[in-house]
Order: sequence, then structure tokens, then C-alpha cells
Amino acid sequence: MSLTGYSDLVARLKDRGARVVALQFPAGLKRKATEVACTLKDEGFEVIVSGDPCYGACDLAV
Repeated sequence: MSLTGYSDLVARLKDRGARVVALQFPAGLKRKATEVACTLKDEGFEVIVSGDPCYGACDLAV
């Protein structure tokens, strides 16, 4: 996968020293989950994708 569009995300995660990243997407963006997860895996992160429905920024998977 290309870093196009995700380079800022990758840089921020690396700056924070992240090793494991959990991703949660609202219904309209779920089709991007694989692309984002693969990009982050290619950069060396362990990625967890939540398949639970999300209804906004305050609805976090726990």
C-alpha cells in the first residue's frame, strides 16, 4: 500500500512511540479499514481493527 494520504498519521504514531494501533471506523469509512490497516502494518505497527459499529467520536470500542 502507498503512504499517500497516511504519511502524517504514520509520523504522528511514530512520534508517540506507538507499536500497537487500534482502528475503529464509522459505517461510511469501513471500506477504508483494510487500506489503512495494511499501510500501518507495512510501517511496522501491530494493527487491531474493530468491526463494532461506531456512531461518532464519543462512541469508542472498549
